[in-house]
Amino acid sequence: MQCWHTRMRCTMPLSWTLWLVLLTSVPCALSSCSEYPCPDSDAYHPHTFVPDRRPVLALQPWNGCFEGKCGLDGNKFGFASWWRPDLNPPQAVGNLVGALQDGYDQGFRRFVAWLPAGSLEDQCMSSAQWWPLSDAARAELNTTLRSWLTEHPDSQFGPYVGFDVSHGNSPCTLNMSNHVDPEMTNDTDRCILHKTAAPWADIGAKLIWYDASSGNNGSNLIEMYHNRSYDQLSMGGEAVPADQHLPPGVNNSDRCAHAQALGHDITYGDSCSYYLPKPTPSHAVPWISNYMYLTCRNWGSWPVWNSLASEIGVLLSGHTPCSLCLSDMMVNGTRISQNGTCPYAAVGFDTAVALHNRGWVLWPTNSTSGATMEAAKRLNNFGTIACGGDFNYDGVVNDSDKVAFRTRWQAWEGRTTDPANGTLAFWHGDVNDDGCVNGADLSLFETSIWSSNGVCHPVKFKQSRPRPPCTIG
Repeated sequence: MQCWHTRMRCTMPLSWTLWLVLLTSVPCALSSCSEYPCPDSDAYHPHTFVPDRRPVLALQPWNGCFEGKCGLDGNKFGFASWWRPDLNPPQAVGNLVGALQDGYDQGFRRFVAWLPAGSLEDQCMSSAQWWPLSDAARAELNTTLRSWLTEHPDSQFGPYVGFDVSHGNSPCTLNMSNHVDPEMTNDTDRCILHKTAAPWADIGAKLIWYDASSGNNGSNLIEMYHNRSYDQLSMGGEAVPADQHLPPGVNNSDRCAHAQALGHDITYGDSCSYYLPKPTPSHAVPWISNYMYLTCRNWGSWPVWNSLASEIGVLLSGHTPCSLCLSDMMVNGTRISQNGTCPYAAVGFDTAVALHNRGWVLWPTNSTSGATMEAAKRLNNFGTIACGGDFNYDGVVNDSDKVAFRTRWQAWEGRTTDPANGTLAFWHGDVNDDGCVNGADLSLFETSIWSSNGVCHPVKFKQSRPRPPCTIG
């Protein structure tokens, strides 16, 4: 007998009375991975890519703090201290839902959780991030997280998972000792990705992001995006498809010295390789890259993204596990310390603005700095700006803010869009949130937002949402 959802099956016979109780209370428990059905070939059908350029709040249940690292004992899956479904599933899922609610209250509507089932140390990330969790953890997600998602239908949530599939091991475990890039023409690979993704859709997830999926020009991910078996689960990949482009007269043997002489970050060897994105695959599906990874790719030399045709996100965090492990996070409005400071400086306000102005979609994390979060709000007009009069964001409200606002206002007054990012926002001078920069904004800022006596006045916007361009006349 099947439950009300066609992909959710019960394996135990139940009396009709108990069935009625279940059908009127909580959903039936998800079946095991081995019993989870593969879709028929006619279940796959085309989907069209429509960019969504709203910011994403990246939650980090996984941070690479394996056994013996970061002061967390018995942590063989690399979980953050606030997310230990292996020790206390109700508390872990409660923390996750608390972080979602915090982000929702700030105005975010898109959320991605990094590797909720974790990974095995020294192995690549598994696409299976549901089935490796314990029965108790899955049951908690199936009730507590499902309830939150049901109660917040305007939100989009999903996991960040590996892209490779395991051949020779169970397709629904973390063991990736025999892993390969999935081929969408291979029914086995396609079924594995369905088995690992669809349970998240069953509980209400609407997003899924695949790590290290840009190989072969991202062709496998692009094929899966445009021909998938579930409608409500959109997807994206990591990192941006790119090729090496060495400057004239520079070869591989001297590229690092050349890059260092120009002041490029050469912390990682591949940072010396002068990569440039490939336009066609980069505009075919959504992509995400980590900021520290982009510093290895000299992102400042890349072309500005087309805001109408692309959704290229940047995770505003460090690239190594320790930079995630030693950070703090917010749960139910309280900052939970992870016992240390990040080895990399937090992405600052100016850097976030520079990324946004080159067409990147901002992905702050739940451990990000206040400056980064402030930049995301000012550049996308959502949530509350605590001190709107501090327009130049130097910590005080004074005459320099009035000058900074007038300078920015004059640069954007009368324009309808920002070529890099589409709509105009607070950062451009649109302080009344009507999509335009005009005399109404100038009057509002100088009479109600900015204060000659240095008092801070909050500016409250709506939730994160697609904003129409300015219409003049």
